[in-house]
Amino acid sequence: MGSSGGLSTTGRWTWLTIWLVVLAVTIAIVVIAQIANWHPWSTVSAARITFYRREECEWVNLAGFFLQLMNFWSNFAYLALGLLIVTHDSRFGQVIGATFLLLAFGSGWFHGTLSEWGQTFDIAGVYCGLLAIASYGFVEFFGFEHDTTASKLLMIAAIALGIVGALLRTQIHLFDSDVFTPILVVAVLIFGVALAFRIPHSKHELLWPGIWAVVSGLVALWFKFSDGTDNLLAKHHGDYAQCSYQPQALYQGHAIWHALSAFMFLCMFEYFRSLGARSRPVFPWR
Repeated sequence: MGSSGGLSTTGRWTWLTIWLVVLAVTIAIVVIAQIANWHPWSTVSAARITFYRREECEWVNLAGFFLQLMNFWSNFAYLALGLLIVTHDSRFGQVIGATFLLLAFGSGWFHGTLSEWGQTFDIAGVYCGLLAIASYGFVEFFGFEHDTTASKLLMIAAIALGIVGALLRTQIHLFDSDVFTPILVVAVLIFGVALAFRIPHSKHELLWPGIWAVVSGLVALWFKFSDGTDNLLAKHHGDYAQCSYQPQALYQGHAIWHALSAFMFLCMFEYFRSLGARSRPVFPWR
């Protein structure tokens, strides 16, 4: 996992080409499925639909190929994030980017089907992404070389823990998403703040990716928790008619959470990368 890898010659905008191809293929699949009147996920139980209205206002369309419109398509923000980092010239970045590709796949699978396995892969993507970012912050904080066995094992262990945590989330309380996710966010913040104190005054511009990560993350949380019928900022006691977002509107709180949290993760990665400056900026225009 050195500072440069084989993908550095592919160009800074390769991610966009791949993203557009995946988007076009997915649209084609959905159109063909709709024409063929194929609705493989329409047997989802009413109890499961009602349960997820606690967190999401969006209408579950049993007549569509994917059950939720915006909550599915907004995961292309995670896909863009993952591809941006995967095509970066850092081996660590390529591994971290892969975790966000897992998140894009898992979250899309979950919102498109409301299946149990989709939910598991969704949560695995969140855990692996946060653990990978936290490990990256740990390595940069202590100045470890990316190519060392210890650094590689740390990243492998982090991703393995994320997968195990997602699989055992209903058996072990620590791995419940309402418990484990905040713990991981705090771990990332600790490394971020600790690194900020080590930045000399002459290089305080390096703080901006971290600041944008915090700002976008806070705004994203507002949209996430103001969604649904019985969420932290949406106490409607199960009354679907009182949702903050119209069920069939293109403007969905959870979908906006996807987009803003993707930007937050990208800024987190760029913040830790910029402090060590062992690879080029992740933003393709820089």
